[in-house]
Amino acid sequence: MKGTHHRKQRGITTLLTLILIGLALTVAVMGATRQLRSQQEQSIALHSQTIAQARAWTAAEVLREYLHQQVLDTASWDAFRNAIASESSVAVDMGNFDGVTASLSLGPEDPANPSYRLVTAQIVAKAVEDTRAESTSTLEAVYHLNLPVVTGGNGSDGEPDTRAINFKDGLNVGGNIGFITLPGQSYDINVEGNVYIGSLSVDGIGAIRSTGSVHICGGGSGQQPISLIHASCDVDIRSFTVSVDTIKATRNVSLYNHVSTNLLVANGTADIVSGTHNNIYAHDGKSEAGATCVETPPNNCPGSSSPSFTGIRTFWGTKVNGGLYSKGNIDPTGSSANSGKFSIGTEGLVNGQACTPNSNYECVAPQMEAPVPPVTVEPEVFDVNTLRNMANYIFSYDGNNIRVKVKGLEDIPDTPEQGELSDGYYLMYDIKNVPSNGWICKKQTFYANNKEECPAKITWYTASGNQPVIHPPATSSSCSSSGAFCHNWRLSGNSPSSIAPGIAFFEGSLTLNLGRFTNTFIATGDIHVTTGGSWTNTVFALNYAGPDGITKVSGMTAIGVCDNNHYSTVTRPKDFCTDKGYNHKAHNGIGNYALLAGSCPEGSQNGCSKESYIGGKITTEKHVFGAIKAGDLFEGGQDTHIYGYVSSLGQGSRRTTLTTNKMGNTTRIYLDVPTERQDIYDPSGGLGADSSPPQPGSAVLRWTRYL
Repeated sequence: MKGTHHRKQRGITTLLTLILIGLALTVAVMGATRQLRSQQEQSIALHSQTIAQARAWTAAEVLREYLHQQVLDTASWDAFRNAIASESSVAVDMGNFDGVTASLSLGPEDPANPSYRLVTAQIVAKAVEDTRAESTSTLEAVYHLNLPVVTGGNGSDGEPDTRAINFKDGLNVGGNIGFITLPGQSYDINVEGNVYIGSLSVDGIGAIRSTGSVHICGGGSGQQPISLIHASCDVDIRSFTVSVDTIKATRNVSLYNHVSTNLLVANGTADIVSGTHNNIYAHDGKSEAGATCVETPPNNCPGSSSPSFTGIRTFWGTKVNGGLYSKGNIDPTGSSANSGKFSIGTEGLVNGQACTPNSNYECVAPQMEAPVPPVTVEPEVFDVNTLRNMANYIFSYDGNNIRVKVKGLEDIPDTPEQGELSDGYYLMYDIKNVPSNGWICKKQTFYANNKEECPAKITWYTASGNQPVIHPPATSSSCSSSGAFCHNWRLSGNSPSSIAPGIAFFEGSLTLNLGRFTNTFIATGDIHVTTGGSWTNTVFALNYAGPDGITKVSGMTAIGVCDNNHYSTVTRPKDFCTDKGYNHKAHNGIGNYALLAGSCPEGSQNGCSKESYIGGKITTEKHVFGAIKAGDLFEGGQDTHIYGYVSSLGQGSRRTTLTTNKMGNTTRIYLDVPTERQDIYDPSGGLGADSSPPQPGSAVLRWTRYL
């Protein structure tokens, strides 16, 4: 019995050992399984987090494009602003984006920069929802909106655009500049950069604004006072007899000879020699944040220098009707009141000592004008490719042939997008057969009597009959781009109109060498209007020429857009020449422009970098009847006469720090629109805030962070 008892114990021990081994194995297997499951969940979580972040960034780009659509025009912006401004944040329907929600909030207006607004987006993106691997990514994105710019003009119920000169990258006028206007009208010069003017005809000039310094070195003809000179740096005027209502500078003001003012405010110092003034304020260097000022700007006025004093200094010829007010010292040497006494208010010294009243002035507490804010110039993105669909003629070159695409002509079918003529017509020049010059044909063989093969003549031949008007473009050795943008076209005709009236678009740069043109010229590169030799070289914008033509200075005649004796009615631009009469509003008023140049590479959206911007320089040496817009720079020759607004946007990068917009010895901007054209021609280039779409705005993603 004893042996049986021991055998039973050994059996139980074995069973317990097996159970313990089994439990250990189970724990090991469960531990391994849990570790594997944990690794799998971590991997899934990491993957789902990546998906969530990718969804958030995709949503950020979708929102940028959405915001861009909201600032394409003023109507869209007004509707969007009204919908979002009343709430702290507004949810956005993300459509088919699963797992993504977003809300937008609008930043406050900045009075100093009314064209900018900030919009903040809170984006929440989820992946693998309702599982243990669910992940959430929260992204905050801040967008910078450049709002649409309304261009007012004649006939507008809103405020007209008075910026007759609107330049970036400075302005250098070697001689005299002036506006020719109707009585009572005045226009502005707005410049991003320094302004240097040799002399000035003041009648017709309302304001001069500069984000740099304003230097006027001579002249001063005219009776009408300038309302405002405002600079983000210095104002320096010499040898100049004129009245300016208000002068403001974030740094120093220096006035020599007989400049008179009603109000002068300098955040730095004021150095005044003669003239009659009301109140002069100097903050003694208490400058607001403004432009980065160049100590010695290019073409500085002879004899000008930075003041070595603080506060206000006046000299023998200064008459003061109001007072001198400064937070620094005042030196009123030789100054006197026009009648009675003038006031001195300062926290500093007067003639090196405490203020002591005398027969010329009284001592008062300084009550200062607010410091001067910097000047801002509204940004604008300009790419002529956005105007391509408006063109009646698009000229390109395939290396052997000039091709012409046509659109919107009276009796010639538009060039199809596909098919035999998708590349456009051939421009035919056959010097052995004079009548063939300037025809567009389906084939490279001339069919004089076959309207189907050669539907119209669009260019005029030269007097000798042996030179084409539109010369095949050469490739510039200095061109930094490639392909069509490097082509340099040349137009050289001498008839009453060298090519048919209409909107002419050139892929490349364009030189108008000789001829009289009734056209709106658009070029992806540069445009140069030369002196034209012995012939008068003149460009008339379509709306300036009008339906029947016009004769202007020195007998220069523009043929009519719709009715003339030189071109067949089949080439009439039908958007302008309608059954109801001449339509000056066609294509958003582009007929107000004579010259437009500069482009971004094909496929660009919302502009492009300075390094990739193409062309955009416009040079004129003769009369141009129409508005001018240069994407980069403008340069006027020795005798420049422009009958419309001029703007240059400084979008290129091919300049040096000393390169500026330039005008020659005599520059005249004629804004006295002839009576017979006042109903159809707007020199500002727009049609007014009530009828002309604005320049579209843009949306840029400025910064982001994960929350």
